[in-house]
Amino acid sequence: MTLSNGQIERLAVGAITNVANQPGCFLVPNIPVGDKGISFDGNISVFTDSSEKKESLFGIVPVQVKGTEVAHFHKGVRSFSLDMGHYRNYLNSDGVLLLVVEVKSDGDSKIFYKSLLGMELNQLVRIYGHQKTKSVELRPLEETNLYTVCYKFLREQKHQPRMLVEKQIFSPEAFQEYRLSSTTFDTSNPKTSSIFEHDFNVCGVINETHFPYKVARIESMATSSLTRLSINGNLYNLTAELSFEQNKTTVVIEQVVTINIYETEQKFNFHFMGFRSLSIQLELIPLVIDLLSGHPVDFEDYGFVLKLDVQKISDDLREMQIYHQNLLDYGCCI
Repeated sequence: MTLSNGQIERLAVGAITNVANQPGCFLVPNIPVGDKGISFDGNISVFTDSSEKKESLFGIVPVQVKGTEVAHFHKGVRSFSLDMGHYRNYLNSDGVLLLVVEVKSDGDSKIFYKSLLGMELNQLVRIYGHQKTKSVELRPLEETNLYTVCYKFLREQKHQPRMLVEKQIFSPEAFQEYRLSSTTFDTSNPKTSSIFEHDFNVCGVINETHFPYKVARIESMATSSLTRLSINGNLYNLTAELSFEQNKTTVVIEQVVTINIYETEQKFNFHFMGFRSLSIQLELIPLVIDLLSGHPVDFEDYGFVLKLDVQKISDDLREMQIYHQNLLDYGCCI
């Protein structure tokens, strides 16, 4: 059975209204059916408590609701295309919360959301303004809740007024530091804790005042320092460099050993970068042998534990044991 456009719209608005009216949500939806404005379908009032008094009003989030009939719900993120004119209207109004509701013929529904704010809208219009349409990615609301989404929208909106977004007053060199925030990234939730899957709002800071700079995604992270490593009951103090990309982790220890771990393919490789002092080699190789034997190494200062699949590295282990013995023999001769 195919639903009519009117049914899809009513089911979509009903799904959002039902979520917003849940006890303890502190939201009041105002999304009419049928009588809609240009680019905006209504709004959601956000309160700080359940009184719904004017003193507890935190702000009002403008929304656009799009219903679409599906046979099967999307898993993970989904894309949705809008006319470029909508993005321009959103930018002129300091943003919108885009809600896409997938509905099935039996009335079941699933909500996806996207907070479209000044910096991202300005980038979309500036880069893709020559196109007729542009798609954006939305995340499933089931990863979080509508109150958190609306609260973060209003919090981020304060830092992205149109005047500052469209006319960047300062050059990047003028900022004392940069601060990152996100409307979707949340380390406390396993579904949203992968830092490489989320957009971040980057603001430059001058005397504790935030100036919108751009929206970006983190492609890699790296850190290097003298750190404590523990493995198989042994403690080491070694210089370690850790870099993280999506599905790949690289560990460099004492600029001697590099280990690349490819999470998706569930494989790894390692190699020696060069020979340093004999003392460093003699200290480092036992750690590598323990690692290749299947013992996890705990990078205590980073909160990172590395464990390799020993079934795939028996030859490497034998070679490392022979290499270690040669180093010991060499050390006895000098």
